[in-house]
Amino acid sequence: MNRTQAALAAAAIAAFAAAPMALAKPGNGKGNGSDKGNRAAVGKARAGMVRTSDGIDADAKGRIDVATRPGDRSEIRVKGQRLDAGLLVDVTIEGDLGEIPLADAISVDAEGGVHVKIRTQKGDALPLDAATLGDLAGRRVRLRTDATGDLLLVGTIPEIGADLPKRLRDRSTLVNDAPDGGGGEGRIDVRFTGRDVRSDLRVRVGGLLEGDVVTFLMDDGEGAFVALGDAVSADADGEVAFRARTHHGDALPFDAASVLALAGRAVQVQVGDAVRLSGNVPGPVAE
Repeated sequence: MNRTQAALAAAAIAAFAAAPMALAKPGNGKGNGSDKGNRAAVGKARAGMVRTSDGIDADAKGRIDVATRPGDRSEIRVKGQRLDAGLLVDVTIEGDLGEIPLADAISVDAEGGVHVKIRTQKGDALPLDAATLGDLAGRRVRLRTDATGDLLLVGTIPEIGADLPKRLRDRSTLVNDAPDGGGGEGRIDVRFTGRDVRSDLRVRVGGLLEGDVVTFLMDDGEGAFVALGDAVSADADGEVAFRARTHHGDALPFDAASVLALAGRAVQVQVGDAVRLSGNVPGPVAE
């Protein structure tokens, strides 16, 4: 290499090093690339994204997938679903000093979906200058409207290889506390799937009168009982239920990471102005 060639090479290297990191590109959800023979994941994990109490879209749901592949390659995929077609959304990740953009002003497709992919094999850098996906595990990812910044979905980057139970479930019975012997019976069912950190919490009540106004409450962890949403009315069969399923985009009470974090919490079922039933969230056990 002569002096001119060496100078040009040094300038090119300096320019590359000074270039800012580009934001992640929106994907089409179908994947691409020519490395078909070398795509198998060495490790992978998935976590759902949920609507929170201040979320504005009652139908939205989503998920976060992470994977490592041969050659020290890493991949993050963020997917939102059941959003309003044409809506512009921003995707951010939790940094040490606030939210850092991953993608800006992505248009939701006609099917209500939006996809963001970060793939080191395509030259993308991991967020926050992370060396590995493990450095990002536990960081919150959020989908917000581009125009107003309103929150749509939130999720947590999962940890590959986390020692989570495969599948758990349990049930507990609600006790009728009515001093006048008022009708009502119920139970609490919980399920947890470790593969995609999926939780299902259901409180079911029967034996009521049609039209009875019911409020479900749970201990906030500090001794105060907080309503789990608005009051609802018993149906023609005298039944009513509260349910939160993270794989449907529902947030768990108090934005708990999973039903495991709610085990033991006291639950009350208020009929009218009085507590009728009470019990505790069971700690799920292996199926």
